[in-house]
Amino acid sequence: SQQEKYVLVELEVPPIKANQERMIAGVAVIYRNMDTDIMERFSSMITATFTESPQQVEENTNTVVMTAAAEQLAVETNKLAVELRDKGKIKEAQRVLLDNAHFLAEEAAKYGAKSLEKLKDINLDDAENLEEENWVKQRKSMRRQQYKWQNQQTY
Repeated sequence: SQQEKYVLVELEVPPIKANQERMIAGVAVIYRNMDTDIMERFSSMITATFTESPQQVEENTNTVVMTAAAEQLAVETNKLAVELRDKGKIKEAQRVLLDNAHFLAEEAAKYGAKSLEKLKDINLDDAENLEEENWVKQRKSMRRQQYKWQNQQTY
């Protein structure tokens, strides 16, 4: 299988002095290899290096992870827009979607991520189709897109 899924975990760690490295998490996964039909294991320890240097943070940022995080944040925000629109709060829902598109444009530029650019365009389109005559069809489209992005479907 060519399918790959990820799990995002946000951790809050206590303040640590700069230039120190700490183990902050451990991961253990057991899965069935689709090619060999054998159960396999993977484990890893996650460390973080602490710094006061914004340049060092930028140089060591994992753009793949940050892109995935931005995608999932955008999906949650898009869900909020649907909730607002369901309550009849069209202008508020539109503002949420436009703000989301702005966030996605910034993140797309920062990380060079075409997926974020695509999500930005989707949110702009969503913001234009919240009126009553479009809402039933648009809501279905939004929920389908949310499901696709939330479940990391590439098809």
